[in-house]
Amino acid sequence: MDEIAKHLGISKKTIYQFFEDKDEIVFMSCKKHLCSDAECLQVISRGAANAVEEIFNLSEFLRNTVVRTHPSVLFDLQKYHKSSWDLYLSHKETVIEKYISSNIRRGIEEGLYRAEINVSIISHIRLDMIQMAFNPDIFPPTRYNLMEVHMQLMEHFIYGLLSPKGYETLQELKNKARNLAN
Repeated sequence: MDEIAKHLGISKKTIYQFFEDKDEIVFMSCKKHLCSDAECLQVISRGAANAVEEIFNLSEFLRNTVVRTHPSVLFDLQKYHKSSWDLYLSHKETVIEKYISSNIRRGIEEGLYRAEINVSIISHIRLDMIQMAFNPDIFPPTRYNLMEVHMQLMEHFIYGLLSPKGYETLQELKNKARNLAN
């Protein structure tokens, strides 16, 4: 609480007028962050011409989000802030899994993803991939860059979904992005 008060330039007493304890601050911050992410997912989904463009844009969103995320954030929530961890798990199992499943179904319907994909299983695998990237026992931060881990896992996931038509679409998007960057 001392660090929070110092950073905000206010007294701890002022903080305690609005929040019961540090857990409440963490919970409210998590809630706001997760709501904001859910809104971003909706914008990404609505703005994409197809499922491949949607997941490509999601990949860019994740790249920007992961840069601002400390590798220990999920570990700290799980260990020190149970209510915030439970909120994260609920968000993951409802909002994120629903989003992933929706994208996969859309891609299958558009012929951009392989038709034989089991949406439920693959959605669950993707959720675990996200969680795994933050696990310091699997990817120690001293050996692996969190953003690179996320991007490699995301690319692996995307290529596993694609039909030949989807592969072509992804290559077009990548070329377009490269041309814009130059």
